[in-house]
Amino acid sequence: MNPSILAALAKYGGATIIVVYLAWQLAQSIPVIEKDIVEIKITQKAVAEEHKEIKQVNEKGGDMMIKMMRSICLNTSKTKEETQRCN
Repeated sequence: MNPSILAALAKYGGATIIVVYLAWQLAQSIPVIEKDIVEIKITQKAVAEEHKEIKQVNEKGGDMMIKMMRSICLNTSKTKEETQRCN
């Protein structure tokens, strides 16, 4: 074992050395975590944009479908009452 580790164990105790080591390990992983968070935020923004575009396309398609159904209804109606139900 490294003499400096033995000296630290004798002076501060095993629990303190373990806590310091774990804190050091955590500090080493913070940049990786921050990078992952940034990537997640970028991905979330892209997904939100894609969702918005899909929603717009679906709404547009729904409007076209309603117009087409109304047109079919108007073309097939034979009386004024049937024509009024199409609107």
